[in-house]
Amino acid sequence: MNSKKINFLRYYYSSEMYASCSLGAKIQTDSAGITALEIPAGENSSYRIAQLDNTTGLTRPKFSHRPPLRFSMNARTHFEQHQGTWGFGFWNDPFSFSLGFGGGTRRLPVLPNATWFFFASDENYLTLKDNQPGNGLMVMSWRSPTVPSIILGLGAPILPLLILRPINQYFRRIASHIIQHEVMALMLNQQDWHHYQIDWLEQKVIFSIDHQFTMETSVSPLPPLGLVIWIDNQYATLHPSRGVSFGVLPTPVPRKIEFSNLLIQPQ
Repeated sequence: MNSKKINFLRYYYSSEMYASCSLGAKIQTDSAGITALEIPAGENSSYRIAQLDNTTGLTRPKFSHRPPLRFSMNARTHFEQHQGTWGFGFWNDPFSFSLGFGGGTRRLPVLPNATWFFFASDENYLTLKDNQPGNGLMVMSWRSPTVPSIILGLGAPILPLLILRPINQYFRRIASHIIQHEVMALMLNQQDWHHYQIDWLEQKVIFSIDHQFTMETSVSPLPPLGLVIWIDNQYATLHPSRGVSFGVLPTPVPRKIEFSNLLIQPQ
């Protein structure tokens, strides 16, 4: 088989998790139980990702996780700055793995439901509310109603018009009432080991770092959701003046995140 034709490798990494790696990306676990996800250096001509999840091959109704539960793990990065995104937590994979830059299980798009620790570089803008952060290191929780994909598809023709500021602002205002979300910026050294925890309950979500309360929100996502841990070079914007856009970014040097002691416990 010609390896140049393989864009993504997908395989069982453990009894419960799939690995998804673009060319040159890798996922490895050492003898101490520390798992590293790494993407290679490269230009903005290709999508690079290293991802672990328990959603590959499943339809959304078969995703594993429902509240009440507690997710926790230790994590750190090997960089201070990164062009793209990385993070970990629970989501409903609303765009089927990526915004068009990779394969993935064939699922139709849906509105987002997610709760996670999330980093997005400055090129990103991922909020519908102007009083909440749209990039940086954040905790995020999203709750959306179940809307048939065919209805969402009917709105696709208006997407190019979102570059027009009046239409964009009207869209954001309407969407912010349909898609509930709460975001808070985090101030910490991500290169140090930290203990991250999410208590996902039916009526609220509580985030903690190093066993210290960080944020509580009533925006609890609709289940079922899947677990995801990733790093990539993608960006997406829902900007109030620039409209909707997405793409991939250069990676000057390889980027790596590490985690250990992953636990998911029913509450």
